[in-house]
Amino acid sequence: MCACMFAFTFNDALMKVSFGSIPIFQSIFVRGLFCLGLIILFACTQDNVFKKLSRRDSTIIGFRSGFEAIAAMTFLFAIQKMPLANALSILQSVPLAVCMAGAIFLSERVGWRRWIAIVLGFGGVLVIIDPSSSDFNLYTFLVLITVIFASARDVLTRSLSADVPSLLVAILTAIPTCAVAGFLTLFLGWKEAPTSDYVILIEASLLISFGYLFSVMAMRQGEISFVSPFRFTAMIWAIGFGFLFFGELPNLQIYFGTLLVISTGIYTFRREYLKNKTSLGNHES
Repeated sequence: MCACMFAFTFNDALMKVSFGSIPIFQSIFVRGLFCLGLIILFACTQDNVFKKLSRRDSTIIGFRSGFEAIAAMTFLFAIQKMPLANALSILQSVPLAVCMAGAIFLSERVGWRRWIAIVLGFGGVLVIIDPSSSDFNLYTFLVLITVIFASARDVLTRSLSADVPSLLVAILTAIPTCAVAGFLTLFLGWKEAPTSDYVILIEASLLISFGYLFSVMAMRQGEISFVSPFRFTAMIWAIGFGFLFFGELPNLQIYFGTLLVISTGIYTFRREYLKNKTSLGNHES
């Protein structure tokens, strides 16, 4: 999971670099083409990846793919103009939003302790974005939209049947994002760029492909409640890449808000682990 977060965050940093010379939709389209090719190539080496899906699973994946496309584009639009670590710090609230959405829409049981953690976590988000500050703008709002659609995507993922191949979900999820970006490029025009810029996009596609692969490996081989908190290592990479590539460093307010979001997120994962362990023990007895 740590390698997954490294790959995803490095990909974000390279995409932000590419936006300096290539239009955003063109960058997303080129990255998407290479990424799709790599994932499909890897899927062809595996057994039982391409299989017929039930109508229910097809519908879920359809909505999930749409939500992923919106989340990807709003986030990339945001990091085009705002510091990478600031955007990632807000995105760390996704697990809290998923927990809340699971309780509201999937009738999952969430105790009072986790509800307090969720409220405190979103308080941390308010500290990060600081609505009273001049730094609160359209791009901050776009990251908040990303949180909403990324959370909806993850909630839908929980509803998929257990026998649906993860690689097939990854492929079907990547197609709409690439297709929408390509469609918009037809109208917004194609900008010629040096080969070095396309090399950056190829590197980004490799990283995001490895990120998908490492994520699947982590979730399939590790216990989710133990593995998931390591998603928060993305902040370490975001701060590092932000400083390395763009000379960006978060202020103390961002650090404090991020610490609050991450600590409450880890707490909710821990409470979920204890709840599942208790439920399993009661079931076995």
